[in-house]
Amino acid sequence: MCKFLSAIGMKNGDILCDPSVDSHEDIISIHELNDNNSKLRNWVRLEFSPEKDKDLIDVEKYKLRIDDTEFDWVTTELKLKWIRKLKAKLKRIIITKNTKTLASGTYILSGAIIEKPLYCRIYYAGNSKIEDAGDSMIINAGNSKIEYAGYSKIEYAGNSKIEDAGNSMIINAGNSKIEYARNSKIEYAGDSMIINAGNSKIEDAGYSKIEYAGNSKI
Repeated sequence: MCKFLSAIGMKNGDILCDPSVDSHEDIISIHELNDNNSKLRNWVRLEFSPEKDKDLIDVEKYKLRIDDTEFDWVTTELKLKWIRKLKAKLKRIIITKNTKTLASGTYILSGAIIEKPLYCRIYYAGNSKIEDAGDSMIINAGNSKIEYAGYSKIEYAGNSKIEDAGNSMIINAGNSKIEYARNSKIEYAGDSMIINAGNSKIEDAGYSKIEYAGNSKI
């Protein structure tokens, strides 16, 4: 499985990278690269990631890894050129300032207050505050506070606090605290604490603590 951030490094120093695309094979397909003969290739698969998710907000913690054949033309100088360009791309998607609306795209949040992300993919929410998650996808909620989860999909709720889960889908609630689950669907509640399960559907309660089950289906 490809890790964030996936990229293609070109022999001339260019990079092909879209933070919303995690798969090398998708990047190769988008740019119609020829992968039939490795001896003639002028590109390699790259991954640029920190060791720990909490360091996603710090570009200096990212390490370059070549997820491919080591070609003779991949020099230290070329790697440094790729790193500079990947850091520049990351800095454009790491949000540190309070923002009323985030337009569609992939973002990493760092201590910011976001009123409403519009159809966004938030790869890591850090210790930010999201007032209305809308229809966004949150890969890792980190230590964030989500006031209203709306119709969002949260893959891992981490240590977040969710005040109102709305109609969201939560794949893994992690160690989160959910004050009101409302009409949400929680596939695995993990070690979370749910104060009021509302009308939610919880497929696997895991080791969670549920204070009031309401009309939920568990």
